[in-house]
Amino acid sequence: MSIALIYTVLPGDSYFSITQGIDLSAGVSVQTIEAANPSIAASRLMPGQVLNIPSAHNASEIVLHYTVQPGDSYALIAQQLALCANLTVAELEAANPGSAPTALQPGQTLQVPRPQDTPTDPVSPDASVLGYWCWSWDAGSAPAGANLGIAFSGWVSPDEALSNSLAVVNQLQGKKFICLGGGNSSGAWSNDAVNAVTQAIEANRFAGYHGIAYDIEEGSAGLEAQFAASFAAAKAKGMTVLVTVSHSCPYGITDAVSLMNSFFANRDIDLLSPQLYTTGQETSNDYTALNVPWSAYAQAQAAIVPSIVRANLYPSAQSYFADQGVTLGGFVQWAQN
Repeated sequence: MSIALIYTVLPGDSYFSITQGIDLSAGVSVQTIEAANPSIAASRLMPGQVLNIPSAHNASEIVLHYTVQPGDSYALIAQQLALCANLTVAELEAANPGSAPTALQPGQTLQVPRPQDTPTDPVSPDASVLGYWCWSWDAGSAPAGANLGIAFSGWVSPDEALSNSLAVVNQLQGKKFICLGGGNSSGAWSNDAVNAVTQAIEANRFAGYHGIAYDIEEGSAGLEAQFAASFAAAKAKGMTVLVTVSHSCPYGITDAVSLMNSFFANRDIDLLSPQLYTTGQETSNDYTALNVPWSAYAQAQAAIVPSIVRANLYPSAQSYFADQGVTLGGFVQWAQN
């Protein structure tokens, strides 16, 4: 069970009122929370402050009073509330076995879980993965049968990725992943960028997600050890690790061949997803190999689940990779339905 946030009981609270307030506020924006608390500066949140949390559907209706915890920010609070949509009283009770529902005391803290959460049950490499990328700026619907959804913003910064992913996290189907990185300057990897992601993992900032997708296309050389440490940190938190690269290896990293060899050997990577497109509008798979031959994927410890433009291109990918000695474990669709 993954704990999304800590709630401090206030006078008059009950399990029902708490779950109702959390459910009504799930999806509320950072700006709406700020507007409801004009006397509390976003840059100076202090543990113990009590915030007015409006309904996600009616900014003038205060549905919850949340007590700030150490390390909180408006963005983090909004993110964690979004991940608690549809929380039930039974789930809240189960997360707090030592608290009697009929004897809640003001000042008592409750652990608020993510509903129906199974974060320590990662996607099995042996299972058929039917995933999709969900664009934070223009999300479509999930493909039929989707069992893995990735909130994609293109940002390597945890703050930006978390903030932008709020727009789509509640609509993700199947296992919920958040993506860090992308094929532009905002998604480029550096030593500091990898370390920032690792620190965010260790601080449980991604606790509402089942997995992390590392989109590694551009960045600095010499990051093998840093990435390995980041993947290990995610696994230590019970998360599934997916790595996606541009075609057969990152196009914008000078030691991409060495980096890919380290990825192939890394047992902390569950899913490896080479992108079989360039523009994302192709009508057939693009099997261009960039310095790393596709046959090298046969040595990977991870399941190979290529990213393809649309699901109907998967049979072609299966056939092509079979000729390279690689058995695929599913796919991730890029196009928005």
